Amino acid sequence: MNISINKEECIKCKKCISVCIKDIFTYNGEIEINNEDECIECGHCLAYCPTNSVIHSSFPKTKVHNISRENIPNSNDLMELIKSRRSTRVFSKNLIPDETLKTIIEAAHRAPTAKNKQLVEFTIITNKEILSEISTYTVSVFSKIAKKLNNPFIKSIAKPFASEVYNLLPSFLSMQEKFKNGEDIILREATALLLIHSEKNRFAIQDANLAYQNASLMAESMGIGQFYTGFIIAAIDNDNRKNYLSNKLGIKGNIYAGMALGIPKFSYSKYIDKKDISINWIK
Repeated sequence: MNISINKEECIKCKKCISVCIKDIFTYNGEIEINNEDECIECGHCLAYCPTNSVIHSSFPKTKVHNISRENIPNSNDLMELIKSRRSTRVFSKNLIPDETLKTIIEAAHRAPTAKNKQLVEFTIITNKEILSEISTYTVSVFSKIAKKLNNPFIKSIAKPFASEVYNLLPSFLSMQEKFKNGEDIILREATALLLIHSEKNRFAIQDANLAYQNASLMAESMGIGQFYTGFIIAAIDNDNRKNYLSNKLGIKGNIYAGMALGIPKFSYSKYIDKKDISINWIK
């Protein structure tokens, strides 16, 4: 990594100093570089410099872009999008164009990550057979859990201490029965599945779910239905076979979030208010 200042263009406004969270820029008559190895490549300095005087080896000119403020939705537009977003459960058989999926993934990729590590990666699956296999895998994990919970010996010992888990048992059994009867309640006939994964690190779960939120809003803005694949993630977490699904799909690292995607069979004309908001405001 190499960071330098074009001193012919620099107007010594010191904006790079004020915006850098790692104190890499100092001023001693000129803007100088200090401890550039500490840089986390966030790009704040380039984004804030009014004269494009910061030269950073990680960000050639092709990676630095002017913001078109007129294209940014105002707060009312964004709130309307957020209010209208719903978890779609009924999809048509029409396929999502590849370019649309790429745009959704790019939105996910642009989500913030802890320390700007950018370790989050993505797998998009549109193969019908593999989608079916993932649903089958998920149901099989919960079926095994249900079988264990129903074991009379385990039940007599565990139920008093795991009542919340046993409250889920009817759902597990219902899931199993519906799947046997041909109803896919895991992916709901979605035509695409986005899996968000990362090498294991302290903030991997948070990073993956921030990426999901970006992708979710982008999908909504493009008229693509989606829902969070909580059953799949829970199955992965409760599978004794470590990284079984990741290995099967050729994914390096752990899967931390997922989103089923498809063309909605119908669109909603109204949004419904949530429960009254609860705010703990400390001033």
